Amino acid sequence: QTDASINSGNSGGPLFNEYGEVVGIVSAKYSSSGSGASVEGLGFAIPMNDVFAMIQDIMTNGYITNKPYLAITGGSMTKEMAAQYRYDITEGVFVYSVEEGGAAQKAGLKMGDVIVKIDDHEIDSMEDLNVAKKQYAAGDTCTVTYYREGAEATAELTWDAVPADSKPPVQSAPQQQIPSGGNQYGGGYSSPFDLFDYFFGNRYW
Repeated sequence: QTDASINSGNSGGPLFNEYGEVVGIVSAKYSSSGSGASVEGLGFAIPMNDVFAMIQDIMTNGYITNKPYLAITGGSMTKEMAAQYRYDITEGVFVYSVEEGGAAQKAGLKMGDVIVKIDDHEIDSMEDLNVAKKQYAAGDTCTVTYYREGAEATAELTWDAVPADSKPPVQSAPQQQIPSGGNQYGGGYSSPFDLFDYFFGNRYW
């Protein structure tokens, strides 16, 4: 958290200390104005110590190598989907497909499953899955709880690493709050400035 003035459009830019050293990457600012014109002196940045290893990774490999990857195509479960497929569950992440040899398939997940929990994280939507995913790195193991054929089951899943050729869309940060993520999940980065999207952007699973 910082009390430095942050101008509109500076999300993803550097946060400097008094010596001109980069100490963080700006992620969001608080503003009471819808246009973002006012400044309340309350902003947020990702600490440089948290991203230094990622920058080194990008410089060496061209992308972040330890981003977790579930290897599914999924979407938020809805009441309409539950009625259509005759499921007695209306929240979670519906698995439309799993990648051959990917983390989800190795854990036993398959098309038609509905993910409802990862470890202690309740999963009611793709947004929840995005938030939970940020707690892990490639190679970490978690317990996935899912719905299948009228009952819940669990599986041990080891996260894959995002493929190097998976490219995320870049988006700007909102002015008023740190977002919790989007509906898609994603991959490699071409420059250190794309690190902002790693934390807050939309991406492919």
